[in-house]
Amino acid sequence: MHTALAVGLCALLAGVPKAKLPALSSVTAGDYVEYEVSGSAGAKVVLRLQAAEVSKAEVVVDVRAVRGRPVRWLEGGARFRLAPGGQAPKEKAKARPNFDARPVSLQRGGAMFACQNYAWGSQKPEGTRGAGCEASPAKELALTGGLVDETVMSPEETYSVALVGVGHAEVPSPAPVEAFRAGSSWTTREALGVTVRREVSSAGGKVVTTSTGVPATGGKGKTTETSQTLLEVLRVLLSTLPDAAPEGLPGPEVTAGPRPLETVLVERPARGKSPARVETRAARPGEVPEAPLPVRFGALVVEEKGEKPKVLQQVTEWR
Repeated sequence: MHTALAVGLCALLAGVPKAKLPALSSVTAGDYVEYEVSGSAGAKVVLRLQAAEVSKAEVVVDVRAVRGRPVRWLEGGARFRLAPGGQAPKEKAKARPNFDARPVSLQRGGAMFACQNYAWGSQKPEGTRGAGCEASPAKELALTGGLVDETVMSPEETYSVALVGVGHAEVPSPAPVEAFRAGSSWTTREALGVTVRREVSSAGGKVVTTSTGVPATGGKGKTTETSQTLLEVLRVLLSTLPDAAPEGLPGPEVTAGPRPLETVLVERPARGKSPARVETRAARPGEVPEAPLPVRFGALVVEEKGEKPKVLQQVTEWR
């Protein structure tokens, strides 16, 4: 970023009143928020995030798809755990060129919410642009860090997230399967032979992902921590995990975890400069509820097709 633009952006941000975000401790069991999420494909889904159990140590949140496109990995819901205490790792501020923000009040789900309305965008025609309203102090939005709505348009991905409802209701039963059980992790061999181990926890009301990467040449691994709101995690999962059951030929049994997984081989056609590939996925995710959600529903192996097939990504261990 050019110095003049950086200075102007900092000055503009300094002029925006810093709202006090709602505390996760203000949530009670049964409180829920609903957001409509859509991606580049255009299909929309409405997610309900509902506090199922609340204590000083954690808030248990059940997530279900209540309207819109069917999402296979949310058919029975997914359970997440948020810890109000502790310090989540600080994320770098979002780069928003030509940022403009102002306080407003918006009506969503039959209620008014004060928030910081913003818009930003690249001066290049093909650049990334975004808009939204965030940092609402309303306690009804404590589960999502005060976000009212957000839209991002870029050459790589376009998505929107919008609040459509808030309320309080009885928590449905049975309880959904845990998305990430305490102590669970998964290890993936990725590009250039780098091995990355990931573990999901929570602190400061956010989802924290700890990743340790070890190069193929060995040596000391590098550990990084990232923090996201639960809504951010869900949006990424919606864009990366398939909605429907995999269709393909039976694949080899994968024994990377405590129990073997029966698999299906899914063909992916070539796209642009990317060659065709084959993905190995779990045939019956419901049989391994203890596996981390990306292992149950994501690709266990991604192989590039061609005269010399090449493994691009592979889950080597999960627990």
